[in-house]
Amino acid sequence: MSTSALLQLLFALTGPQYLIRELQATRGPLFDNPIDKLINEFNVQIAERRDGSAVNARGRAAGSPDGEASAE
Repeated sequence: MSTSALLQLLFALTGPQYLIRELQATRGPLFDNPIDKLINEFNVQIAERRDGSAVNARGRAAGSPDGEASAE
């Protein structure tokens, strides 16, 4: 799981209200949004568990958009 995306989201959740609102407003394909990144990584992990997919030799989730190591 992307630690930078998780940190950005946690910072926004515990900070002023406008920070989480900005993240919500910038979701979508035009922005590199930590909410979307975490959702995508979560969906990849769920699909791997359901399909029995393996993690590749470098410990990265197959099909992971950013190739970060999966956390289990």
